[in-house]
Amino acid sequence: MDEKMKSDMSKNINILVEKKKSYDKRPYRERKDFIDKNKNDIKQAYGKLIDLCIKDINNTPMLSLDIEEYIKPEGICEGIAIGIGFLDALKKTQLRKFFDQIKDLEHRLKSKKSNEDLSNEDLNKIKIEVLALIPKLAYSKGRDLIDDEFYNFMKALLLRLKNDMNENAKDVFEKFVNILESVLAYYTYHFPSLSKGGTT
Repeated sequence: MDEKMKSDMSKNINILVEKKKSYDKRPYRERKDFIDKNKNDIKQAYGKLIDLCIKDINNTPMLSLDIEEYIKPEGICEGIAIGIGFLDALKKTQLRKFFDQIKDLEHRLKSKKSNEDLSNEDLNKIKIEVLALIPKLAYSKGRDLIDDEFYNFMKALLLRLKNDMNENAKDVFEKFVNILESVLAYYTYHFPSLSKGGTT
């Protein structure tokens, strides 16, 4: 990612992180009002961050993505998680269900000792299963269980994953899992009551 994109991402991440810090300082009775008053700013920063991520993912092979920028504290994944939590843009059960399917694919990949042990047939089956996750996400989006931004982010990531899974399939998949795990972890950290099915 170039310096301008990194700077634009940082700006939007900082907006989200600062809103979260401000939210956390408020008494519980004032938090809903805080979200209502700041919803447009949060939505705008979250939307811009997602758009920039999609641009980065579409233009960068998975193994060349700057994973540190994605998973570090106050990085891309944390910004996305904060946006999701504030906007109630995703039901945790949807993220967990999706993540479990990814972990199942990862387990099957790891059961092969090396990338060379993966036959073309095995790899093609996994690529089809990766693609099959997109309509499942679309179904969740259609039921308002995930928002447009998260759907588009995951669609871009899944397409990049599928296209890059060749001779380095295990490494590519691992990087994808790192990103998804980070979003889930930061979401659970920042919004524990939401992640347990409660409210903010």
